[in-house]
Amino acid sequence: MRAEQQAEAGRESETAAAQPAPGSAPSARGGVAAAVLRLQRAAGNRAVTALIAREPNEIIYADDESEMMSVTDEAMDRSPRAARFIRRAMAKGYEFQFTRARRGTATDHAAKLVYVNPTGLTRAQKVMRVMYESANVMNEELFDEVKRKRAAGAYSSGEEYAHAVVDAESTTAVYASMMALEAGMTYSSTLDPIVSAATKVDAATGGRDWASAEAMNRTFARAANLVWTTARVTDEQGQVMPAREFYAKQWRPQAPAPAPVP
Repeated sequence: MRAEQQAEAGRESETAAAQPAPGSAPSARGGVAAAVLRLQRAAGNRAVTALIAREPNEIIYADDESEMMSVTDEAMDRSPRAARFIRRAMAKGYEFQFTRARRGTATDHAAKLVYVNPTGLTRAQKVMRVMYESANVMNEELFDEVKRKRAAGAYSSGEEYAHAVVDAESTTAVYASMMALEAGMTYSSTLDPIVSAATKVDAATGGRDWASAEAMNRTFARAANLVWTTARVTDEQGQVMPAREFYAKQWRPQAPAPAPVP
């Protein structure tokens, strides 16, 4: 995992120069966005593929388009990393939606959907949720690997499976913290100082990069321990519990393979 994250950091450095600066979208952006939304309502998301290909920085949404577009634009304007992550999510085919039909905030990798239930959230909290979920999209390979190993019976216990999930979740948390720091916001009063000490600010862009590979690996390790010991989630019944217990309960031993027929 650490090698993968280091490679990702390298890819970000290589592509950063090719990305438009936050807030530097062309003046025609509003007109294209309106056209995208009209097409989407008339013919569905797949009908706008060609238009999106011509305007790679444009984003389409299924629900509450105006507010979600505004919130996502703010995230991109305030954080160079969020701008890169959100653009990459859109390039992968992900859609960002506000929807009250689902609880909380989540990324559905199979459906290529990021959704946020905005009920009770302040504007800043909505922006932070979008940043967090964009990091979840960037880490989809980590979550996919955990899913594959679980299906193959690679985890011998619920605790081992929970550690694997928390490891992936903590990587998302680190990047969410980096984006919050870039935006002048707070993601976690505990994690943010750790990430701040391990990163340096690019004076030209305001973005943050790792001070060193050692600092990066140390931060991911500390974040994994922090999430393991303190993170809490709300299950389907509304019960709040430690995240490690929630994930451990999801693990089931795999049935033994059938014996070969003689």
